[in-house]
Order: sequence, then C-alpha cells, then structure tokens
Amino acid sequence: MKNKRQRRRVRTQYMITAGLGLAVTFIFIIQAVLPRTNNGTTSTSVPTSQSDVGITPEPTSLRAPTLESGIPQITVLDSHLNSTGLFQFFQPGDDWYMERDDYNTDYRRASTVYISPSRLSVIHAFVEIGTNYPSLQAISDTVLTDVYFNTEWGQYKSWRYTNRQVTDSLITIDFALEDDRNELLKYIGRQISWLENDWLYTVRIVVPDNNPVLLDRLFELSMPTMVGYHNIGVFPLLGWKEFSDQSQRMMIKLQEVWTQIGGSSGRPITYAGATLTEGYEVTIQRIPGQPLESLEAAQTWLSNFRIGIQIVEGRPTTQTFAQGYWFSYTYNTVEGDPVSAAASLLNDTDGNLYFAELRTPERDANFLATDLTEQRLIGQQIIESFTVLAPIGYSIVPGTTGQQPAQPSEATTQEAATPESDTAPEATAPFGG
Repeated sequence: MKNKRQRRRVRTQYMITAGLGLAVTFIFIIQAVLPRTNNGTTSTSVPTSQSDVGITPEPTSLRAPTLESGIPQITVLDSHLNSTGLFQFFQPGDDWYMERDDYNTDYRRASTVYISPSRLSVIHAFVEIGTNYPSLQAISDTVLTDVYFNTEWGQYKSWRYTNRQVTDSLITIDFALEDDRNELLKYIGRQISWLENDWLYTVRIVVPDNNPVLLDRLFELSMPTMVGYHNIGVFPLLGWKEFSDQSQRMMIKLQEVWTQIGGSSGRPITYAGATLTEGYEVTIQRIPGQPLESLEAAQTWLSNFRIGIQIVEGRPTTQTFAQGYWFSYTYNTVEGDPVSAAASLLNDTDGNLYFAELRTPERDANFLATDLTEQRLIGQQIIESFTVLAPIGYSIVPGTTGQQPAQPSEATTQEAATPESDTAPEATAPFGG
C-alpha cells in the first residue's frame, strides 16, 4: 500500500514537471514567432540605420481621433528657429510637441518634427544643404524613388504613392500609409519639396486618412513660414548651435560649450566661451532707429561706442534681411590690459541696428584675416554668423526667389583710421568698459 502511494506521488510530480516544461517551451515559441508586445499593442523595432537618418515618425496614439467640424482650428505660435540656425519654421500650439530638432551629417539635413497625439498627426520640415541637382524633375526621378521612401517611411507598416506632380517650382507627392501597430489606423501623407539655390526644402505631413481637410490646412499654415538663412550654411554645424533673441530678430552661432552669463530677452545678452575659447565673450543687442549708411558712418558709431579703439580692418557684408559691416579692432581696458575685438553692425530695412561684439584677452589679433589660428578662426566664425532674422509674421511663396538681400554701399577697407568724434558713446558693454 505504501509503495503504491509513493508511485502515485512520483507520477504526479512528473506530470507537474512535464506540464511546466511544456508551458515554458510554449512561451519561448510564442516569443520567437510573434512580435514583441508592449501594453497590449504590437510594435516592430526600427533598425538603427533607419533611426539615424531622421525618418518621419509615426503618430503616437493608437486610437483614431474624433473629427472637428469645419476648418480645423490650429493655434499658431511664433516661428521656431531650428537648432542649427539654418531655417525657421511654423510652430503649432495646443498639444503639439516637438519630437525632434536636429542635424543629420549623412544627409546634411536639418530637421524639425512636431507630433499631435490628439490629431494623430506629424509635421516634418527639413532642409538639405549643399545639394547639386539640375532641376526638380531630376530630383523627382533620381532621388525621390522607392528606395528613398522605403527609408523615409521606415516606421510605417506600408506605404504607396497616390499622386505625384512636378512643376517648375514644386514637387508634390501624396501617399497612403498604414500603421504597423493597429491595422484599423490608416493615414494619408504629403511631401512638398522645392529648391532655393543649392538648398532643398521639404515639408512632409501625415494625418488620419479621413481628415484631408486637416492635411490641407497644415500645409496652408506651415509652408509660407519656412525661411532659410543661407549665410549660416558656411559655418560649422556639429558642436555648434544657435543662440538667439527672436523677439529682437537676432541670432548668433556659438559652440555648445558657450553659456549665457548676462542679459535677457529685449536687453543686451552676453555669452562666455570655454575650453579653447576660455576668456572669450560676445554680446548681442538691438538698437532701434540707428541707420549706418556707409563704412565711415559705421566706424564713427563704433568709435563712439568703444572709446580709444584702433580699427584694424573693416568690410561690408550682406544678408537676406540686413546689410552692414564687420570690423576687427583693438583697445586697452581701464587697467591697461590689451583686448582684441571684432564687431558686426547690421541694419534692417527700417534702420534698426543689430550689434554683436566679440572681446578676447589677446593682443593685436585681426579676426577678419584669412590665416588664423584655430582659436581665432572660431572667433571669426562667431562674429560673422551674427544674423538678422526675418520680420515677425514674414512669409514666403515656396519655390520662388523671395526677398532679395540688401546691397552694402562700401568696398572692403583695411587699416582704417579711427575717426575723431566728440560724441559720447550710445551704449556700454562689459569686458573693460
């Protein structure tokens, strides 16, 4: 009797062990065959190579939104300046959030991406600089191909063309897209691209397939706001970012290690360098109603602003929204320490003056020279990157030339004499007074 109970107990333990083993095996099979799940939804990992190129992401929600009646109401904020300083673009309010704002070196592409969870929509604007395409038709035929869009739409389950149109000014391509997380969710997308010299601009928007009115509305609001700053394209992009006061329409490019040490929006702002540029400072400010109509007038103003300077070199410069002059000069602090400085003086069409001054604890440096040390080259790039931004509310017609830059009135001068003036300085700045 005892032996029978022991045999029964052994059989029971064996069956339990075998059952657990089969259960574990079944779990491993399920994990190997089915996609991973997260919160009850399926998802497919995107290869690193796709994630790295700045492809257009999927909307975040897995539920289709309720359609609005009439024209979609979109809150429009002040334009956003991309972190590279290469372009500014539409910025929506409400629940739209910025998913990405970056620069991809492989594509030479600066991107800004917004996502709206409530509207299940994505806005992706980007600029690719230094392109070399003979025409928009060539771009459509050789660049915007199936291979290209297999990568760009890499986070979607599937995509297909629904329309493609190439005109003298625009490439417009429409798409149908499917979500790999919910087969009931389908989208429509549109990409519009245009050339401006050797820059290729693109706006790409995705919305639910039952809301084409929203797609049209987002393009209507966003495309005219995409303004490029071509002068920034010649400066370093990696390791640098824009520092700006958009309320005052001014921007400067600095290395990421620089920090703001004084000032605020609407007032002069001062930044300080670090590492290789330790001891460098730059101040930017806007001075209303101060037109400088010639190189000599700019020299006079600068000499009144900074008493006792010796100008080493001055030259004119032109931007899309301003014209003005760059100067390199030296002076001594009240303690007698030498300072080498550079300045950018820019006028907009209303005669407002935008002023940036770089100050360094060096002796007899010419920041406008062609043969510079690495440290001084950084200083030159900083002062020459100072940019007047587009007027508030400015809009473009994509695919057209747009506003032409103002023309400076003077040729380059070197070793210019400091003019005499009894007028008191109109502003003051730190670093030696």
